[in-house]
Amino acid sequence: MLGFLTSGFTLNAGIKLVNEARAADAGAADALYQQAYDKFASIAATNGKYAQAIYHWGFGLLHQANNKSGDDAVRILNEAIDKFTVCQNVKPDYMGAAVDGGVAYLNIARIKVLPLDHEVYAKAKESFEKAETIQEGCASYNLACMYAMNNEGDAALRALEKARDLGLIPDKNMVLADDDLTNIRSQPWFDRFIESLDVEEEEAAKPEPAPARETTEAPTEETVAETEEVPAAETAEASETAEADSTDEEEKKAE
Repeated sequence: MLGFLTSGFTLNAGIKLVNEARAADAGAADALYQQAYDKFASIAATNGKYAQAIYHWGFGLLHQANNKSGDDAVRILNEAIDKFTVCQNVKPDYMGAAVDGGVAYLNIARIKVLPLDHEVYAKAKESFEKAETIQEGCASYNLACMYAMNNEGDAALRALEKARDLGLIPDKNMVLADDDLTNIRSQPWFDRFIESLDVEEEEAAKPEPAPARETTEAPTEETVAETEEVPAAETAEASETAEADSTDEEEKKAE
């Protein structure tokens, strides 16, 4: 039990350091990232939180690479891919590792200015497709971007609609600013799709009406026990951070 609690504190401390590093200037960020990696490295492979530690290690590397350029960035991105691969070997259904692995491959392809038919792009697509088998819609927008880059307009539209319908698409302004979608902006359906995002955002912004009180009777046991629907995570980061908390009870029972 002590080892479980200690690993939980260590994991959370590492995640906190990664978040601080992402907000820090480039000079201070590297030291914070390294402190986080040291935390993650201290969690043993036999520990129930090992997959989470390795994922967040890769997630830190993915974002650390944003502060670098050229060969340094590619090296760090390859290290991130290695972590995501280990994570998926330990826990094959780890959605965040699949999504972010695809992002890392895409970033390498962009830095190295690789042709669209290069195997690195194929690996990115494969990683996104794997993520889709774990949680439908979680990588639909990423795939839409890849289809658009390859002038596959119909496939891009289907993927965009799927991401929208499942609530896993960036807001309208981010979609409009995304250079990956340049090739499909002239498609006749693109403006209609953007308009549909306005409707989605307006609907999401409407407050829910307060439930009418029909009686003054005390609530029954069944109504007290009503469950709340949990919204789908909008990013891999949010999903996997939530997973770090939601698995605690199960792991305690397994100790």
